[in-house]
Amino acid sequence: MASRKFGSRKVEISTVTKIPFPNIHSAIYALAFIGLLLISLVGNAQDIKWGARAGLNFSNLDFDSFEFLDKDGIKLNVSSDGVYVGYHVGVFSQIGFTNIPLMFNPEILYSTTGGKIKIMESMNGAEINTTSENQIYGRLEVPLIVALDLSPFRVSAGPVPTFFLSNNKTLTNLLEDRVNIDISDNFDSPVLSFQIAFGMNLGKKFAIDLKYEDSFSGETGVGQGVILAKPTSQQFIFSLGYFLNQN
Repeated sequence: MASRKFGSRKVEISTVTKIPFPNIHSAIYALAFIGLLLISLVGNAQDIKWGARAGLNFSNLDFDSFEFLDKDGIKLNVSSDGVYVGYHVGVFSQIGFTNIPLMFNPEILYSTTGGKIKIMESMNGAEINTTSENQIYGRLEVPLIVALDLSPFRVSAGPVPTFFLSNNKTLTNLLEDRVNIDISDNFDSPVLSFQIAFGMNLGKKFAIDLKYEDSFSGETGVGQGVILAKPTSQQFIFSLGYFLNQN
């Protein structure tokens, strides 16, 4: 943790920085390559299943707490404060291959994630007030998962390119009228996550999965007079799939 002065006030700075996701042009090239790879895999696949899936996300925001003074000299401590229960819905597939106990399981999902943000107010060492609200993000997620096929069970892992679509701006709304520094909802660029999962197929129509997901990229904290709010998000996921091309 370091300190920096904003005007006459000294502000403690605490940041989390992870590997940045490539810029949008690199992301487009990567997705184009993945598309060509998918076409090649499908051309050589012996068993292709696809369908719809939905489920629940249990997520929290992963960042170090940080402190600063508001316009009235009240110390504000901002921290992650618990789990947000969101949902996901979308399409998925299972692409199997002859004589190889592996499957490729791409998905396209709309997902809501986030977490509780707590702001504790204090003056002269005494707590005055505590506020806790949900910070919520709407995201487009594209899991590109490879699974070890242990029929009927699956053990899988892979990257998850994630694109932010919406933000309820809880952090901005709680702080923008109280501080003399800019608040940046820096969430427009993509992030890259990874996912590990255990699942099984139930007969010919259903697939059930338990997943853990974490981010490679993101940052939250105070620096250069700006509050950054591009989160790293951890989540546990329960998902149920229904195959539409299986009788």
